[in-house]
Amino acid sequence: MTAAAASFARRIVNEGGSTLDQRIAFAFKAAVARTPNREETANLASLYRKSLRKFLTYGEDASKLANIGTEKTDSSPTSAQADLAAWTVLANVLLNLDETITRE
Repeated sequence: MTAAAASFARRIVNEGGSTLDQRIAFAFKAAVARTPNREETANLASLYRKSLRKFLTYGEDASKLANIGTEKTDSSPTSAQADLAAWTVLANVLLNLDETITRE
């Protein structure tokens, strides 16, 4: 599932817009086919920010997560890798929502 989340995260970053809220709305709608409400957006934004802080602190973890599903061998951590790793965490949460798994 981590590879799927990493792939989804790359899509979010590449197609989701330029702001945090735009990317969250894009990701949420792609996952559950509806727009997130304000509470959902706030919770996902908080998760992204916490994850980003963690990955900026622990760059090696960011590098490992950001390179999942790619052929990249560069393991030197960057802020772009921390960003992608944080989006991977958020993507993983969205892909594991009950609403995503059991569409009615």
